[in-house]
Amino acid sequence: MTLGADSRLPQPCLRAGAARAPAGRDRRLAAAAWLVLAVVVGACSEDDENPVGADELPQLSDSIQEVVLFPVQATSFETPSSDRVFGDTLVAAQDLPDAAGYESRVLMRFALAIADTSRGPVTVDSAQVRLLVTSVAPDSLRFVLNRVTESWSEEEVSWDERSFGVPWSTPGVTFDPTPVLEGTLVADSSFFSLPDTLVQRWLDEPQSNAGLVLRVETAGGAGRFRAASTTGLTNENGPRIRLFLTVGDSSSVAGVLATNDAYVTEFRGTTLPGITVGVDPFVRSLLKFDLSAVPPNASINLAELRLVPRQVVTPLDSLRLELRRVVSPELGGGTVFTNNDVFIVVSDTIRADSAITITSVRLSALVRLWQASATFNQGLGLQTQRRNPAAGANLVPSGNLGFAVFGDASAPLEDQPRLRIIFTPALQSDLDRARR
Repeated sequence: MTLGADSRLPQPCLRAGAARAPAGRDRRLAAAAWLVLAVVVGACSEDDENPVGADELPQLSDSIQEVVLFPVQATSFETPSSDRVFGDTLVAAQDLPDAAGYESRVLMRFALAIADTSRGPVTVDSAQVRLLVTSVAPDSLRFVLNRVTESWSEEEVSWDERSFGVPWSTPGVTFDPTPVLEGTLVADSSFFSLPDTLVQRWLDEPQSNAGLVLRVETAGGAGRFRAASTTGLTNENGPRIRLFLTVGDSSSVAGVLATNDAYVTEFRGTTLPGITVGVDPFVRSLLKFDLSAVPPNASINLAELRLVPRQVVTPLDSLRLELRRVVSPELGGGTVFTNNDVFIVVSDTIRADSAITITSVRLSALVRLWQASATFNQGLGLQTQRRNPAAGANLVPSGNLGFAVFGDASAPLEDQPRLRIIFTPALQSDLDRARR
């Protein structure tokens, strides 16, 4: 959800320091001492009788001050989970036990135009799809394969869109309702026969080949498979089609690795007030704060973010949360966060019903950047950790599924995200020098 800056949002809460710093050359040394006092005093609370409004802030004051800001924008969006940077796994699931309403469907496409036709017509005698299954829960899963009827982009496909800005006619993949195949998955490599007429059509009419979608029908079940396309490279363990062909007057066997594969996800669980982060689906969130209540020439000493988790759904009791700088305008799933681990603002552990307060040098530095120019203030990005640094590109050991929901402006005030900034307004002498 996106929140506008309207009357429902709490106004910034400001508090001046308890006393003024001494005049003269000792002011700056005293400012550090008053900063310690301000931190101990704590953030503005609902019990403050007459908090000073942003427009009433003294323009020139030597005392430490603080402002507590609530977001002017709180937005969640799903990012296409076909992103192979973080692993080589395809996920198919239906109503997981710890997340009813979660569904994931696997897409795969095999380009068959490469078949050799130089020796005469090519006839498909039979075809099999191989899936390398890495895990299934429970021990076996009922699944169904359908023919996809609209083209899609591996890098951009999601539950609602087959490429950025191009929706599926039917959310969750547009497919022919007549099953191509129905079967059972077990925890091993599996081969499934495809109708030879379908594969023959793909061979003769490549433009008709939009691939297949695999859907799990077992409630509470999930299966994971090796992907063929990972980080722009080819993974031989991915989905593969094996063709038994008659070419001219001889027989041959051909194997074709999936040219494109991906999975799309949806979570229809209980909606709680707030923003959401999670993996499978890869859901990220954006928080944006208006810093106009901080005087332009003030020195920001400390920035502190407080978040209140409302729900955590994971095999373990916690998730790792990353805060990253947003470096593009809000573009839904296409919103760009800093991607290098060096640029993580902070990483912390979240648990249900336990508030966390995040203070870091990088967070304060980011807020100073926003203060320097509103152009840089595209917001703060929230996402769950998708990689275990000790295990290379593997997904975090806490499992592939996790949702953490925080309160926003529709939640009680004490549950809403808040950014607390402690700053020292500029001295008159500093301003006078700057004007010369």
